[in-house]
Amino acid sequence: MTILKLSLEECSIRLDTPFDPPESSVSDQEFEEEYYRLFDTLEGFLAAHGKNDAYGQGDYYLEPNVMRSRGMGFEVANSAIVTMDFLHGLQKLVSERAPAWEIYFRSDNFDYDVFINPSEVRIYRDSPDLLPQVGNNSA
Repeated sequence: MTILKLSLEECSIRLDTPFDPPESSVSDQEFEEEYYRLFDTLEGFLAAHGKNDAYGQGDYYLEPNVMRSRGMGFEVANSAIVTMDFLHGLQKLVSERAPAWEIYFRSDNFDYDVFINPSEVRIYRDSPDLLPQVGNNSA
């Protein structure tokens, strides 16, 4: 897996731009069904890697947030769960279950942002020392 580096400016643009928004002919109900199919799958994947708890001692925080974007995100509180196997698993999940989507996550301290779609992984780090367990070809 090649990890492509994002600048802070590129990361900000990605965060401010909907990812592959559905056509206007797709109803809100249809889109919510599409969203929750991926959400439920992602929720199961993440549960195998840690605990979902935003206000306690959790490893990540995932809550539904349906917007008209095919980007789905969560926060990571325990960066130790972010490994190459974790990234591979997320990429496999989106490739097999929702190829039109992108999964996005960031650290709870906003130190890094990671965007995963079927064809690429892009990462912004505010320091090359962040996520040392993830390949350094993006540093």
